[in-house]
Amino acid sequence: MPLPTLAYRLIGRFSVSRLDRLLHPFLYRRGGGRGILGRALGCEMLLLTSTGRRSGRARTVALFAFPVAEPVGSWAVIGSRGGSGRIPAWYRNLVANPNAGVQLRGRRFAAHAREAFDDEYETIFERAADAYPGYRLYRAESPHRIPVVVLEPLTAGLAPAGPAPAALAPAGLAPAGPAPAALAPAGLAPAGPATAADPSADPVGP
Repeated sequence: MPLPTLAYRLIGRFSVSRLDRLLHPFLYRRGGGRGILGRALGCEMLLLTSTGRRSGRARTVALFAFPVAEPVGSWAVIGSRGGSGRIPAWYRNLVANPNAGVQLRGRRFAAHAREAFDDEYETIFERAADAYPGYRLYRAESPHRIPVVVLEPLTAGLAPAGPAPAALAPAGLAPAGPAPAALAPAGLAPAGPATAADPSADPVGP
C-alpha cells in the first residue's frame, strides 16, 4: 500500500542529507548490507562507486536497485535524487566514466553503466515505481527527465566483499577486463553542463 505523499517527500529529503550520505555507505560496508541498510521499503539497496568527474576520486552512494533480466546479474538504479529536481552527481560521473564498482550486500563486482531509453526505460521505471511509488511523485514534479541507469557486470562472477579490489581503488574504477561485445553500452546521455551546486560526491537517495 502506498505511503502518503508527505512520507515520500520526507524520505527523499532525508536520503539526500549529509547524515545519510556519510553514514549509509559506511554502515552498509560494515554490516555487509544486512537488515534495513541493504533492503528498505521493499527495495534492494546497493553501493555504487563512480569516479568523480572533477576530483578523479572514488565516490560511493547507496541507492535503491532493481534487478534487470539481461545481461544476467544486471541492476538498474533511478536518478531521482530523492525528488530534489536535480540531476544526481553520480549520474554525471558515469557520463564522464561509465566504469563503476558495485557492492550488493556481501558481494562486489565491476560494472559498466549504460542509460535506458524508450520502452526499456518505461519498463524499468514502472517496475521501480511499483516497488517504491515515490518515484512517480518525483517524476511528476521533476523539471527534467529522471535518468534510469543499468549497471551491467563485467566479471564472470561476484567476488566476496572484503578488501576493495583494484577496480574500487580511489585512484579510479577500472573494469575487470575488456567488455565483451554483448555488454557494449549505448552510452549515457550528457545531462547538460554541471553547476557549482553539483558536487562529485552525491548524497544517497532513492
